[in-house]
Amino acid sequence: MIRKHGGELVAYVRSNFPMRFYAGEQWWSTFAAASVLRMADTVDHIITELGTMSNGDSLTLVRVVYEQGVTLCWVAIDPESHHGQWRAHALASDSKLRADIERFGAKLDPIPEPDKSAVGLPSMDQRAEESDQHWHGKVAGLHAGTHLFSFRGLYAALYRTASRPAHASYGAVAEYVDDGARPVVVRSPTASEPGLAVLAVPLLGMTLAVLASRVQWINEDSVREIVGRLHVPG
Repeated sequence: MIRKHGGELVAYVRSNFPMRFYAGEQWWSTFAAASVLRMADTVDHIITELGTMSNGDSLTLVRVVYEQGVTLCWVAIDPESHHGQWRAHALASDSKLRADIERFGAKLDPIPEPDKSAVGLPSMDQRAEESDQHWHGKVAGLHAGTHLFSFRGLYAALYRTASRPAHASYGAVAEYVDDGARPVVVRSPTASEPGLAVLAVPLLGMTLAVLASRVQWINEDSVREIVGRLHVPG
């Protein structure tokens, strides 16, 4: 079921692309469209490989979907200002990368200098909290920030859980160790049940529902019709 309706949501996004932007259009809308398409591509990979990936691999991918979706919903609160912060953060990160890699005699292509006076990007949990505070009550179906399936609730339940395999924590390799056997056996894990990976699909739906109030190419009713057929706890 999640594969079928997830595929419908991905197909809905892709039906709008290629998308062209012309002089005078806002840069944030261009990057919002690119981010949504990236989310859809990642969700497509997740649902295609459901039940074949290890738990760690599937969590790493759904973490990407969460971070992209929450960041987009945060940008959409105040598109011009928040897009500027989003871009400034990227330029500052690229500047640090260039300085670091030049220590070893390598060169990167020129990049714009970051605006040192620009306000940085809030932490991930703060972006989630601000998104809950702004969009709950404005977009039907979104939970308040105290609910497990709010953006902030999913930060705790999904994002932080998925950070373990993403950052090579000690616990991330537990599924490779069978300590119930003697001697202890280390081997590649078998494919896991979908688990938290299925949340990639409603996360895409939540993001689209929020962005529908900011961009014309997303139809909230169409998104809601697909998401409404999902059977995910909420």
